[in-house]
Amino acid sequence: MSDKASNNSTVTVTLTRGLRLFDITMIGVGAMIGAGIFVLTGVAAGHAGPALLLAFFLNGLIALLTAASYAELGAAFPGAGGGYTLAREGLGPFWGFLAGWMSWFAQAMACSLYSLGFGSFAAHILETARVSLFGLSQDVLVIALAVLAAALFTFINYRGSAETGTVGNALTLTKVAILAVLVVFGLIALTSEPIGWANSPPFSHAGSAACWRPWG
Repeated sequence: MSDKASNNSTVTVTLTRGLRLFDITMIGVGAMIGAGIFVLTGVAAGHAGPALLLAFFLNGLIALLTAASYAELGAAFPGAGGGYTLAREGLGPFWGFLAGWMSWFAQAMACSLYSLGFGSFAAHILETARVSLFGLSQDVLVIALAVLAAALFTFINYRGSAETGTVGNALTLTKVAILAVLVVFGLIALTSEPIGWANSPPFSHAGSAACWRPWG
């Protein structure tokens, strides 16, 4: 009797809500001020100049439309799975399968950029401090540090969502603090030396087209 009951029973697998609203917010903020801010801002500023502010604003409008669409779809199809679930429920299993793998590939590429950005900055800091690790060249050191960073965060994510949220909160708050310090020192440099304003380039020295395509 018990064997029959056990054979007819079904096992339901559900996800636990291990992250709070603050944790989710920090994950989103951390992604926005990741490599796009610390790695690519200098490249974009070299093309757009001070008009980089306008370029960020225009890109923000596009991102806002995407976020609004994602929120509407999430409300229509409540459940775990993100873009995979939305594509599967709205378009069919094949498109859900394709969307899932595309999302995985995009996240992998983003993490590669973050890791290489960290490796480049860390290697530059070590070179400035005249610290040599095992006699590695600059290029090899960048790759080694990037691989170590990726392996570390892979392990943290493997441990669970709670550990990932805790580490993510600490890193995001640290990045916000770093940006705040840079803003404060930048404002001090501009206000303490009026000549800095006089020597600054025109707001759109590269033309209005640079605001629309600041990456080249």
